[in-house]
This record gives sequence, structure tokens and C-alpha cells, in this order.
Amino acid sequence: MAALEDFSRQIEARLAAARREPRWQAAETAQFMAALEPRRRQFEEIAPRLVKAIIRPRLQAVASYFPNAAPDRADRSDRSVYWFG
Repeated sequence: MAALEDFSRQIEARLAAARREPRWQAAETAQFMAALEPRRRQFEEIAPRLVKAIIRPRLQAVASYFPNAAPDRADRSDRSVYWFG
């Protein structure tokens, strides 16, 4: 029974940690965002190619099995969206 109680306490502790708001100082936030910026730019460069070559064809293949699937009207190069009505 002690093992189950320990397990329950671990779950409670992890859930409490997940609910806590991050407490970053402004300088920490600025540093994090500055470090993230090159990765975001790199993603923006790569995303259209990944969508065109990999994601969109696979999504179209899956959507072809559903008669109620329709592509989103907004044609964007960096994402692919289908609606399943």
C-alpha cells in the first residue's frame, strides 16, 4: 500500500509543478527569446519545403479516404489544413 501512496504523491507533485506559472525575470525571458530567434528563422525557411514535399502529400493521401475532407481555402506555403466535416 505504501508504494501506491508514494505513486499518488509523485503524481500530485508533478501535476502541481505543471500548474505552476513560470517565474522568469525580464532578462531571462529576453535571453531565451534571443536564443530562440535563429531557430525560428531557420524553421520559417525550412517549413514551406517540408510542407510541400512531405506533409501536404501525406495529408492529401489520408484525406482521400474521407469523402467529407476538404482542404482549407487559405493556401499558405508553411502549413496544410484539411477540414473533416
